[in-house]
Amino acid sequence: MKLESRKIIFLIIVLAVLATGYWFWQNRSFNPAINPTPSATPAEPSSEASLDETAGWKIFRSEIYGYEIKYPLEWDYNTDQKDPGLYWLVHTVDTLEPFWLSIRVFDNPGKLSSKQWVDKILSENQKLVDSGGIQYKERKELTVAGLPADELYGVMAYDRSDEQIYLAKEDKLFYFNFPVADENPNLADPVGNNKKSWLIINTLKFLK
Repeated sequence: MKLESRKIIFLIIVLAVLATGYWFWQNRSFNPAINPTPSATPAEPSSEASLDETAGWKIFRSEIYGYEIKYPLEWDYNTDQKDPGLYWLVHTVDTLEPFWLSIRVFDNPGKLSSKQWVDKILSENQKLVDSGGIQYKERKELTVAGLPADELYGVMAYDRSDEQIYLAKEDKLFYFNFPVADENPNLADPVGNNKKSWLIINTLKFLK
């Protein structure tokens, strides 16, 4: 009888151990350990590099005035024999008036800044022109070739409006003039060529 009691007690202990083990196994299965959340990493920068729209363009270089500038393959450049400081970059389309960007270099012996130069010409034209001087829509300050420049935007020029940019560098003043980006049925792609004119100007590089 004692032997049977011991067997029963032993069996109860074994069952209890098995039940406890099963409970721990179930608890572990349904409640796995929480792993630490990895810290967020910055998104990779876009692999799309900005395209250089001026790649492959022609280069105009002036040793006299110490600068070079790039211009589109379909454009041409002309010089003025009477004025060696005047250059024309021109896009010609049949039956339409050519779109042009003129570049002119003036002597600036007083080494006026771009702003001072524009102040001066506005003042002088105010006195000389009966209509009240140069008519323009807006005056802006900007940077060209790393130097401060001054722009007159929307300058009245007969049947169109122009952008005029003045850039002073030491004893020279670089002047850029081209039509604004307004639709004009007589002008070769003024909107697209205005954009190209800005690209041209942004390629300006001084040789020293």
